[in-house]
Amino acid sequence: MTRKKEGGFTLIEILIAILILGMVLSTAYVSYTGSFRIIRASESDSEIYNMGRTTMERMMRDLGAIVPYRGRYEMKARRNDRGREGFAALSFTAAVNLALGEKDGSPGVSTVEYFMADDRERDGLVLLRADERRREKEGGAGPGQGFVLCDRVHSVDFRFFDAAGRGHETWDSASDADAQQKNRAPTAIDIELKLVNSGDPAHPHTFMTRVYLPVSRVERE
Repeated sequence: MTRKKEGGFTLIEILIAILILGMVLSTAYVSYTGSFRIIRASESDSEIYNMGRTTMERMMRDLGAIVPYRGRYEMKARRNDRGREGFAALSFTAAVNLALGEKDGSPGVSTVEYFMADDRERDGLVLLRADERRREKEGGAGPGQGFVLCDRVHSVDFRFFDAAGRGHETWDSASDADAQQKNRAPTAIDIELKLVNSGDPAHPHTFMTRVYLPVSRVERE
């Protein structure tokens, strides 16, 4: 009597099926992880570019509102002195609203200051903005603590141009050393903002613009 052969898979066939399944799952995993990585990178880049654009717009708006106070323009730029690239602070008088967090948003002549600070939570620095209303009786200590305007900052750099079109690495309207700066504001300022690029630290995200200031020399009587 002949015994009928039972159906089923051999061990080799099972191993081959497992191998094929593993290859399919591996390909799908690589494809999905690659897609998620691209999505995360795109979201990060979008956030960076939005933050950079907003920061540049705020600085352009403030600098475009620069005005004299008590018969002279006031602007002072201070470069980093700790071996870092760019500037540490920039202050000037402008006809802008009061500090961003205050309820009273009425316009007036204020001292606006941008300054850098260490970022304790992320890579890079933070750029802060502060302003304080100028009053006839000066008794304050200048702009306050400030609000974070931008984080993950690699550096902020400025280049100033006088009425003759000459470029300057810094600017101090209270200095007697340069007649082109004394009691004056620059006619144009180049701004370069660099934000940390986590994917390629050697090549930070760079934003550049030039602001033309409708200013002229002011002489005090």
